[in-house]
Amino acid sequence: MPPLDSFDERLHPTQAGETYHSLSRQYYLSDGLAAALRLYNLDNPTSPDRSGLDGPRAGQLVRIPPMRVLLARYPSAVAPELQPTQAVVPVNATSVTQSATASVAPPPPPPPTVPPVQPPQPPIPAGPAYQLYRVRDGGEMLTEIARRTLGSGLSAERIASLNRTINPNARIPAGTILRLPPEARVEATDRP
Repeated sequence: MPPLDSFDERLHPTQAGETYHSLSRQYYLSDGLAAALRLYNLDNPTSPDRSGLDGPRAGQLVRIPPMRVLLARYPSAVAPELQPTQAVVPVNATSVTQSATASVAPPPPPPPTVPPVQPPQPPIPAGPAYQLYRVRDGGEMLTEIARRTLGSGLSAERIASLNRTINPNARIPAGTILRLPPEARVEATDRP
């Protein structure tokens, strides 16, 4: 029996204009998982809206699983640059034995080995371009976050410019990862 894979998934209430591409960029920092994210939600029998052909509708809850789940379940829907590859183990030529009475052709040369590809990591900016911030329980407004981390609610526009997929006038759901300007004061408990 194969081992069970246990994981937590995030429920994201979509805003008007959000797509699987924008959600893929927001949660996985890449467009390459948009198709797999769409399939994951279409395949889930508990999804409230399974039509989803053109993308989620405003207010629809989209299930956001860990990246490894999308890579494992929908490899053909993942962008090629994000697909993990399997290492090829070469055949041990000494394990082939020849009989003195039978003529056996030599084994074919082993295929070249391919090193395993590490899961994609978020791009590392050249210099402190931004900091990451996890929205607190209960959700927060952008002006609250700006006031606490940058000293003024007027700085909310700067945060919005770093997070183009969010609605700056709506409450941001708890757990959402935001980019903040490099000089923002982010407490350790608010870091992802």
